[in-house]
Amino acid sequence: MGERIPSIVQSLPMQTSLLDLLQQHQPWDDREAQHQANILTLLTTAPTPFHRQHYQPGHITGSAWVVSADTQQVALIYHRKFDRWLQPGGHAEPGEIDGRTTAIREVQEESGLTLRPSQATLFDLDVHLIPEMDCWRSQRQA
Repeated sequence: MGERIPSIVQSLPMQTSLLDLLQQHQPWDDREAQHQANILTLLTTAPTPFHRQHYQPGHITGSAWVVSADTQQVALIYHRKFDRWLQPGGHAEPGEIDGRTTAIREVQEESGLTLRPSQATLFDLDVHLIPEMDCWRSQRQA
């Protein structure tokens, strides 16, 4: 986990900040440790790790767990394509190279809530497959 980061990535302040957070993150278990290693590899080797059309092996997105001050409520968004409730989040916009920035923007867009960057911290790392859907397949072929 304490691997040397290529110098090209070190020259990108926002990405370096994310790299620092990822390297300092203490995984909950072996599964999250593997996710951490996979994300670090993607971030340091992929030419466009945040681009939504970077399919192999994937791309970095941002999401947020928004919890009320009394910890009794969480903000969830109903995702029509997946037919389930999920935390706010999504793909990075062009120029976003920090998952935290993406997560804060997505919370605002999806819920109307405004978070301060100081309220956002790295909580969980997850690598997951997204089921291929006809609507996405046609976007990729366009």
